[in-house]
Amino acid sequence: MPDLIIDGLKVSVPTGTLVIDAAERLGVMIPRFCYHPALGGVGSCRMCAVMFADGPVKGLRMSCMVKAQDKMVVDTGHPEVLEYREHIAKLLMLHHPHDCPVCDEGGHCLLQDTTISCGHSLRAFQGRKRTYRNQDLGPLVAQEMNRCIHCYRCVRYYQEFAGGRDFGARRIAGGVSYGRYQEGALVSVFAGNLTEICPTGVFTDKPSRHQARHWDLERAPGVCLHCSLGCSVEVDARYRRVVRIEARYNPEVNGHFICDRGRHGYEYASLPQRPRQALVDGAPAPMDQALDEAARRLQAVTAAHGPGAVAALGSSRQSLESQAALKLLAARAGWPAPEFTTGSHRKRNMLSAVRGLSPELRVSLADIARADAVLVVGAAPLSEAPMLALSLRQAARKGAAVAVIDPRPVELPLPFTHIPSRRHDMEAALGAVLRRAFPDPADEERAFLEAFTGEMPEAHAAPGWEAFADQLGRAAFPVVVCGSDIVRLSTPDLLAGAAELMRRRLGRAGFFPVLAGANAFGAALMNTNEETSFDDVLEGIESGRVKALVCLEADPVGRFAASSRAFDALSRLELLVAADCLPSRTMARAHVFLPTRTVFEAGGHYANQEGRIQRAYPAHACGTPLAQSLERGHPSHDFALQAPGSAPLAAPDLALRLMDALGLDPAPAASDAWSLMASALPCLEGRLPDEPGFLCSPPGIGLAARPSPVPENLAVDLLITEQAFGTEELSSYGSILKALAPHPQVVLHEEDAATIELRQDEQVHLACAIGDAHCFVRMAANMARSTVVVPRRPDSGWQSAVARGYIVELSHLEKRGEGSGEEAS
Repeated sequence: MPDLIIDGLKVSVPTGTLVIDAAERLGVMIPRFCYHPALGGVGSCRMCAVMFADGPVKGLRMSCMVKAQDKMVVDTGHPEVLEYREHIAKLLMLHHPHDCPVCDEGGHCLLQDTTISCGHSLRAFQGRKRTYRNQDLGPLVAQEMNRCIHCYRCVRYYQEFAGGRDFGARRIAGGVSYGRYQEGALVSVFAGNLTEICPTGVFTDKPSRHQARHWDLERAPGVCLHCSLGCSVEVDARYRRVVRIEARYNPEVNGHFICDRGRHGYEYASLPQRPRQALVDGAPAPMDQALDEAARRLQAVTAAHGPGAVAALGSSRQSLESQAALKLLAARAGWPAPEFTTGSHRKRNMLSAVRGLSPELRVSLADIARADAVLVVGAAPLSEAPMLALSLRQAARKGAAVAVIDPRPVELPLPFTHIPSRRHDMEAALGAVLRRAFPDPADEERAFLEAFTGEMPEAHAAPGWEAFADQLGRAAFPVVVCGSDIVRLSTPDLLAGAAELMRRRLGRAGFFPVLAGANAFGAALMNTNEETSFDDVLEGIESGRVKALVCLEADPVGRFAASSRAFDALSRLELLVAADCLPSRTMARAHVFLPTRTVFEAGGHYANQEGRIQRAYPAHACGTPLAQSLERGHPSHDFALQAPGSAPLAAPDLALRLMDALGLDPAPAASDAWSLMASALPCLEGRLPDEPGFLCSPPGIGLAARPSPVPENLAVDLLITEQAFGTEELSSYGSILKALAPHPQVVLHEEDAATIELRQDEQVHLACAIGDAHCFVRMAANMARSTVVVPRRPDSGWQSAVARGYIVELSHLEKRGEGSGEEAS
């Protein structure tokens, strides 16, 4: 490790560390514009100049271009350096407009801070400033090109780091600008990071434009709830409303960036139709009265039919505290253990994926970026976990081989090998890759590999799979990414076994499950019984065995596949108690509704897909946003002790209050939030509150996993899948991202479309046993044959399209009649 002296302070840094980073370890911030830790240095802005007074390098140099070496003596405040920086600041400000008072970047502008620190305050330039015409870059990013200092950060991030190709540098010399070849929304799902990567006010967050200054905001560290990765975010709020979400640096999870769904999916928290009032039989009621009424009716059901007649349902978007409180409520009341997923298939896949995550195989997003071979099976990263795609790109930039076994037309911002196998053939494709990668297995490994039957399906569609398998067999650090949405029940165990095989053969390997929900890992550990699911709850309601249902932050009508069945079942209940912060379809059916607080108001702990526990802190007080409570443009003159709309309770508190109303004693488990979680998760016992760490997975089956038989005479396989925008539960309630969501599409192979005479963008309906799904046709060549893909969007009709076993006949995909286009849209 090189030892050097910076401003009289000694520091030792790892080999290869840049001087600008070495100084930052000492708390010495060297001014910079083009340099960013995620992008590296290019030495173009010339602002990070320092004086090398002694050692192997001497003279004035750019600190972002020089690596630390032994015996270096660096002076960041040398008079020659200060004069040089002042000249650079003057040059950068020659054409910069004097619009700090109206610039949205004001208050957290790197150019503003650096100019002031360099002592530049008077503008001597008397000539005509260079001006540009701004572009419309879509609903997320606003452009003010006149403020540009040509640091090139935006293009380096968008093209090199994120892999986008619709944005770059245009023109030459003094007329260089940055934008698209023509106006339009940026295509990349990581485009919002331009607003943070830009050191000036060229690119600013359009939805929050002119909303608040940086110093006006309430800020708190949070956790993104829009997929299972658990990215770290900074929540900015003002007047009881979230104004903006920014990335919070987390070296092991999301690094410096977040995706656009995580950045702009917050609108559900401040919707005008968000429920803030408790309801009893549809009529408003005080919270205490509603809780007492819910308890009275639950006691009546229990007295008449026994505690087994009451079921409880949570979700994977709940915090650990909320899940634990629901589990404690059910246990103390004598009810069956609550369910946290809507569907047996998803639950069993989730449990299998979590079970395969042993401590030896656990890897983070940062680890994936360092892998040299990654095999993705049954996952579409850009749609299901966007930041995973960004980590895969960083691995590919360093030479890693990436392959995807998936029936869908998967897209990634990197070169990769796609093996488009049907859902029931993915395990055979996995076996073919493993057999080629490891041709001389040991006895136990041989039994595992020989269990895979069949050859590589549709090998002609994946010409590079042999080369990938060869590279996988000699990798130093391979990672297996496991989807849990569309895969078969045996696939997660097999993928965990494949990762274990690689670890034994290669010395190191990783297993990375992609789960459905921000706290799906916690949900899996809260209820590990594979024999029960929400399907059993529905069957109990339909048979008359279940008379009451308590839904805590769950929407079975909106999220269950067969929504009409769930709707009819809830109508048969004697009592439905629902508690949520969303204006859900289940809320509309509830006999007693209890409003809850959002994560921005209540905070909470969440476990991401690797079991990493992270805490979100409250960002603002609970209450109706000021803009929605104004009377003729002014705040209310009612001097109340509480803000309007502050009746909702945090979900854990609400569950504990309901226990109290039922006459149940939650102590000592509920003495504090950490004790409450530890009561449901024994692996937390003995650990300090907020101690960094992971939840412990139940032991997996490793190399003992075996594929399940492939059904014979398969019809067309119907896949209900996620999209980057428009399908995730929380973000789908907002309007910001709706403009970026494509029209509902039914996707099928171009040869399958040709056999039934369908054309691109034609309107069709998918006729199934229980209803129709109305979509536009999209044809693709890079997907499996005999497969139909429908998005999990409310306007696609996917819940009506789900037939038994997700199998449909291709002949059921028919053109819609003339005059029906308006109805479809």
